[in-house]
Amino acid sequence: MSLFKERLLNQLDKIDMSQKELAEKTDITPATISRYTTGNRNPSAENARRIASVLGVSVDWLIGVSDSQNFNSSQLSKKEKADIAKDLDEIKRQLLDSDELMFDGMPMDEESITKILSALEVGMEMVRKKNKEKYTPKKYKR
Repeated sequence: MSLFKERLLNQLDKIDMSQKELAEKTDITPATISRYTTGNRNPSAENARRIASVLGVSVDWLIGVSDSQNFNSSQLSKKEKADIAKDLDEIKRQLLDSDELMFDGMPMDEESITKILSALEVGMEMVRKKNKEKYTPKKYKR
């Protein structure tokens, strides 16, 4: 069983929420939620954020990157989030300026670029959080 599927099902059970209620609260179709709970599909970064928010857990914990459910565990500061946003804006500008950019044999459109940027954002946040955990002295950790 995938860690995401296991944690999703356990958290739904823990807070006594149905898949249908989760679908309504996250604006994700019930069929998609069902695919997540059967392990047939993994969520996009945006859907993982929506689900984690409704379930009251961190995205990192839900997708299996962290063992801490807390939002405060290695949270990024506003400056760190702004730095990531600035980097992503620059990457987006470069991608949009490129006329010959292809993905899977097809020219890249703005929707594809947005999906790539969303995945990059999650990756950049994960790396910063892991580095923060790794390099913060114990006496400064919460």
